[in-house]
Amino acid sequence: MKRAIVLALVAGIAAMVAASAVARPTAGTGSDAQQAVSCKSTLKIALVTPLTGGAGFIGQEQLTWAKFAVKRLAPGLGLKVRLLTGDTPVEQGPAPALALAQKYVADQSVVAIIGPATSGAVAATSQTYFAAGVAHISPSATRTSLTKGSPLEGTPGFFRVVPGDFIQGPTDARFMIDKLKAKKVVIIDFQEPYSVGLADAAQAVLRAGNVEVIRLSTSVRTTDFSSLVTRTPSD
Repeated sequence: MKRAIVLALVAGIAAMVAASAVARPTAGTGSDAQQAVSCKSTLKIALVTPLTGGAGFIGQEQLTWAKFAVKRLAPGLGLKVRLLTGDTPVEQGPAPALALAQKYVADQSVVAIIGPATSGAVAATSQTYFAAGVAHISPSATRTSLTKGSPLEGTPGFFRVVPGDFIQGPTDARFMIDKLKAKKVVIIDFQEPYSVGLADAAQAVLRAGNVEVIRLSTSVRTTDFSSLVTRTPSD
């Protein structure tokens, strides 16, 4: 019972982080229900996200909402929660996420993970969390192969509260085809799992709809995009 309540809390936090919206939890009523879910010890939930680096602004926003969600949701569920933070700069690849996963699963008081935020980090750590019986719920990892297809990179202990690339990419493409009536589209990816996966999904639907697709690619560290501008057709 307590485990289910904790996972419901983590899912609620992840959803709030993803949607940046306040949600009211549904809780049991009466003294018996409150006693059933109360916990005397402080539980630790870790947020694993880029807090620094090029994607640091995303992680900082997720952290703000995670703190707010813990403050709003935990008391109503009779839980005492301490929010831990783990920084996974995208420029460093999956190594920081894997080191954090090993650290958190070694701590028996860490009951669940919000994240990792990026698809590559999820793929690198899902087995570690699953082997330790620690659920991880991402607010932003969208790679299709985390939950669908073969080989499957996520484990049964991985969940997410956002649509995968196999939903987002085709939806974006259909909007360009049906609403914008696009005939030629330039897609730019940043040579990292999130943008490549989403770009691939959109590109497949666009080409199937007889839309000309020009695919450009650059490093995630790029700050000067003038060369991409010059390679983009004027029409």
